[in-house]
Amino acid sequence: MIGSFLKYGTKYTAIEYAEKNIFNLLQLVKKKNELLIHEKNQFQKEADCIQHLKNENHAFLIVNNEEVLSKKIDFLKNDNTYALKAAFPNIKIRDFYYEVYHTPLASFVCIIRKSYIDALLEKYTKNGIAIIDFSLGNLAIQNIK
Repeated sequence: MIGSFLKYGTKYTAIEYAEKNIFNLLQLVKKKNELLIHEKNQFQKEADCIQHLKNENHAFLIVNNEEVLSKKIDFLKNDNTYALKAAFPNIKIRDFYYEVYHTPLASFVCIIRKSYIDALLEKYTKNGIAIIDFSLGNLAIQNIK
């Protein structure tokens, strides 16, 4: 617990790349063991979102736009590689980042091209913002759960 406090402080930022070039920003502040909304904002341009974050050290990235392919598969095997191959049998795994969420009834698989994510990470790094992690599609919900 203390390690994450020293590493990330008390302000947490998430950026969502939503459909139709909408960029959502959410900042939470930790006070007295609670997370409180510090700021909610929406941008029409990526550059405006990045400029707004110039004073932030880090952020969590959610990509939930047309670059993400999502698929639900009905089986109970709790194996990410198997789920990925079942959902997208013809892809070259080395060309994609993927995220898998398993429930008792199904698995949800999201993929995105590595080149797209790598370009985003480079953009933020050049602007002094470290992306500490990213999530694909609506699978960020598993972090809340």
